[in-house]
Amino acid sequence: MVDAFGYGPEVFEEFRVAAVESAFLPLPKRRRLIDQVIRLGYGALRADGRGRAARRTTRGRVGAGSRRLNPAVQPPVCV
Repeated sequence: MVDAFGYGPEVFEEFRVAAVESAFLPLPKRRRLIDQVIRLGYGALRADGRGRAARRTTRGRVGAGSRRLNPAVQPPVCV
């Protein structure tokens, strides 16, 4: 996905957050997992200089403006 679409760490962080938000876990456990594992881990990655600062939409999810797409590669079309 990095090579095909140019996704960076900030996009993968939001993918993981969206997956946990949709998980069959009680809300408090989902929030803890997001805050204490995903956000902290990606924050450490950014602080270490290996990740870029995440850009989020107003809801904190990946939006059309937050992905860095490779213009030479088109995303797959679902039929």
